[in-house]
Amino acid sequence: MKWFAIRVFFCRELKLQKALKQIDIESFVPIKVVHKEKEGIRTSETVPAIHNLIFIHTTRSKLREIRRLFDESIPFQYMIDKGRKDLIVVPNDQMESFKKICSTQCDNLMFLDENIRKHCIPGQLVRVVDGPFKDVEGHIVRIKKDRRVVVCIKGVAAVATTFIDPSLLLKINE
Repeated sequence: MKWFAIRVFFCRELKLQKALKQIDIESFVPIKVVHKEKEGIRTSETVPAIHNLIFIHTTRSKLREIRRLFDESIPFQYMIDKGRKDLIVVPNDQMESFKKICSTQCDNLMFLDENIRKHCIPGQLVRVVDGPFKDVEGHIVRIKKDRRVVVCIKGVAAVATTFIDPSLLLKINE
């Protein structure tokens, strides 16, 4: 069982996630809360943080079955690592850190789907030891004058935490 990065067409990532849940396949779509105000009425809505992206936790053979099953109704394509010319597979520990950051629903999270390479030039590898991001492992990156912990899924996306006090970070030797 591995995490595969998948590109879904026409913003149907939530539809695919719902369909996968019905056949007991674990998946993850990064979600953010968007606050809107119209005519003095404030509303909140959950939307995909990175459009057309879903992660599916399965085997390669099951992934091929899923593609055949949903090819007509919810078309998608595998994301390919251009260097290895193979499917992008996300390590479990990296995926857990990515999911943990996304699940906090903090307003100041930054989802970095463009110019990923710029944000994935890592600083020190650290683990957060306390707070809402406890046990997240990532690299320190300075973004908008704040030091943030960034979990980067190479070639796919990255997410940056809000500011984390240095006293809550433990350096990890690479």
